Amino acid sequence: MKRWAALNTRQHTLLNQISEAATAVAREVAHPRTMSALRDRGLIRAQRTSTGWDAWLTESGRFYRDHGHHPDHPAYHDHRLLAKSADGHNPVVWDGEPLEHDGMLWKPGSDTTVTFDEFVSARTTVVEILGHTIWNPWIREEREPELRAAMTVFGQWDRAEPGFHQWDEDEAIAWLDQERAESSARGEREDQQRLARIPHYDQARDEARLKLLEYDGRPYLPIEPDALDDLRRLVGDPETVIDRHGWLPAERRRLTRVGFSCWRHTEVRRRRSLIADLRAKYDASTDRAERGELRATIAREDQARQEHEIIPEPDVANMCADCDRPSSWHHSRSNVLPQGHCYAWPQYLDECRQTVELLRQLAANRKKPEPPKPKPLAVIPSGLSIDQIMSRLATLKAQHPDATVRRGNANKWELWPPRNEK
Repeated sequence: MKRWAALNTRQHTLLNQISEAATAVAREVAHPRTMSALRDRGLIRAQRTSTGWDAWLTESGRFYRDHGHHPDHPAYHDHRLLAKSADGHNPVVWDGEPLEHDGMLWKPGSDTTVTFDEFVSARTTVVEILGHTIWNPWIREEREPELRAAMTVFGQWDRAEPGFHQWDEDEAIAWLDQERAESSARGEREDQQRLARIPHYDQARDEARLKLLEYDGRPYLPIEPDALDDLRRLVGDPETVIDRHGWLPAERRRLTRVGFSCWRHTEVRRRRSLIADLRAKYDASTDRAERGELRATIAREDQARQEHEIIPEPDVANMCADCDRPSSWHHSRSNVLPQGHCYAWPQYLDECRQTVELLRQLAANRKKPEPPKPKPLAVIPSGLSIDQIMSRLATLKAQHPDATVRRGNANKWELWPPRNEK
């Protein structure tokens, strides 16, 4: 048998089972001949135990799993061998023709030590992690070491399109400066257009647009069909209705999208920090009741953190133009997320104001709590011997020399402050 001979179905299945084992160990998974075939090819390390086999993938085994062939196979060496990695394994195979990935052509650098498959894997990792920079920045922070390692591999291959020119630092800075200048000019033009629209603001039309939105979001509200038709005729195209500051709904959605992102980032980081503090208190606490309360609080806060972290990144078109929430949130409820009706909707806003006013009235009319009933300074139960009573009285007299003794419930002796004390 050749060392690089292809695996049969049973051998390939076993290789995958060993690879997928949670502890990198497989037990009682195969006939000894199948295990020996993988071991003889150098794909695993295995030894018998009292319960079966213990097995781990070797570097060659991981290569076979990822590439589908043995790294020593002669078909992948000969004239296409360009270089080897620092440890002498995983040869870089290239036949001189550019390789395509993600719509681009690539070639190995002059001093590369990684294969094309390794490059593709590293580039995929880089793109994935950098993709979290805006919406999930904490993921990039947590995976920063992984990103640096992938960037080291990614940088060993170059673009191979004819005439392709890689920008240097000065060219990249010049491009960024141009982008900033164009963005600033575009912002100034949009601001001038917004200011020019302010004199054309129609308050009745703007209020009618909000009413239509509320009737769509709360279809159970009573309204005559004719009145609804009148609102639609007055509003016309809702996307052309400006607010008192000259903003169009599409422009406001871009702003509310930013506000929503900032709110989510703040909530996630606040809860992560709070959970870390609670866990530190839990580890330091020795009180059983306190640890139970902390454990419940941690679980509750961690559930809320997860609810905030899994919020998908919304498209600008799906944002509400009148508050920093997605439009879909106005049609659902949550015990954790601030979902519910939009506070810009007229009837809902009026209902909220009435509720607040009612709560204020209830708070103003609330009866003041009665002062606590006075309690004795100390109590001596009945049924004690004379010596016990005298001993306790002596101790209490030293603590409360001016106290008076009264008869309490069940023939108890009670020590009270002097009657002239308040």
